[in-house]
Amino acid sequence: SMRARLHAMAALQAEERTKGWSIIATEKRLSLNDPQPMAIGPLTLTGTIDRIEVNEAEGLLRILDYKTFGTAKKPRETHWRAPRESEPVEAAIFNVGDKEQAWSDLQLPLYRHMVPHLWPEHADKRIEVGYFLLPADPEETKIEPLALDDTLQKSAVACAEEIAQRVANGRFWPPATEVGYDSFGDWFGDESPDSCLCDASIQLLGGER
Repeated sequence: SMRARLHAMAALQAEERTKGWSIIATEKRLSLNDPQPMAIGPLTLTGTIDRIEVNEAEGLLRILDYKTFGTAKKPRETHWRAPRESEPVEAAIFNVGDKEQAWSDLQLPLYRHMVPHLWPEHADKRIEVGYFLLPADPEETKIEPLALDDTLQKSAVACAEEIAQRVANGRFWPPATEVGYDSFGDWFGDESPDSCLCDASIQLLGGER
């Protein structure tokens, strides 16, 4: 229940406070109307960051996103996956050890990327990002970090910049071959979206049948 989740959250919050963590901002909004908007490539970022905190004794700044998954998921599980046979965004592919992976979510790396822009006074601190997990089972309530070394961070930013450039150029081709949930699936019946496009449109988008 929500009451149980909040109780577990309060207990964890008290524990983190004893470790020296202090919240400096919540629900930090990024808007197109900001005096100095945050950009990635040619696009301006908008959104809301749940929680930003510092640990002065440890020289750390931490950005957390609240997640109310039914079952707790680690950021590693949501941020990258095995690459598809045909990966449309070349910059999405990177290596973890000797395994090739592909970015599937850039949320936490982008949060880390924002720190010098949004909190320059804390830019000299080590930066951590992660999830504040509030799953259905209160016993699994915890803070789960995403380990990002400089190589992974640069890879994520490069991926975001390529995607931003594609969006700015109106390039949305090719369509994904696999999706977890297709909001528009019913629009096309049993056909794929590209089968509903004329040849001229496909050519304009830089694709092929």
